[in-house]
Order: sequence, then structure tokens, then C-alpha cells
Amino acid sequence: MKNYQSFLREVVLPQSHRITFLLLEFIAANAFEGFLLLPPGLFDELECTMLCIPETSTYEYPGPSVDQATVFQGAPRLQRVTVPLSNEQSLLDLALPWNQLTYS
Repeated sequence: MKNYQSFLREVVLPQSHRITFLLLEFIAANAFEGFLLLPPGLFDELECTMLCIPETSTYEYPGPSVDQATVFQGAPRLQRVTVPLSNEQSLLDLALPWNQLTYS
């Protein structure tokens, strides 16, 4: 996880306003939660994001903090979101800008 935290902090965040496509592969479950809780308005050019948690990593949405998932808010160009889900989870658990998504 430490590698993802430094990658997000040192590479992604400084360029967040320029990123149009973001693919985070093999992201650890706790790094995924950290990404979801980034402040809104960072990704104003983001059109598509794909997040992949390895099958060996178990992740349960943390309940109330999912409602506080702000990373996708303030992304006016976002059209496609692909996130890992288990059978008990739903995209409805995330605060997504549903009116602008064309794929999810």
C-alpha cells in the first residue's frame, strides 16, 4: 500500500487536473478506500477511470465512509467508471455523478 500512497501523492495528485484516463491496477484494498476518499474537484478533466483490486485482496466497503466517497464529485467530464465489486456490493454504494455517466 505504501507504494500506492506515494504514487497517488507524488504522481497522480500533482497532475490530477490534467488526467483524462486513470487506470490503477492491482491497487490494494486500503489504497482503494484512500482513493475514494480523496477530496472532490481534483479530476476536472477525468473522463474514464478503471480501478482493479487483485482477487487475492479482500475488500469490504467500509459502510458509512462510502457515502463520503468524494473523489468522483467535481469531475464534470466523467463518463465511465469501472470498479471492482463483490456480489454483495453495488455501484449504488458509491457517490457517482449518475446523470453524466454513459458507462458504469
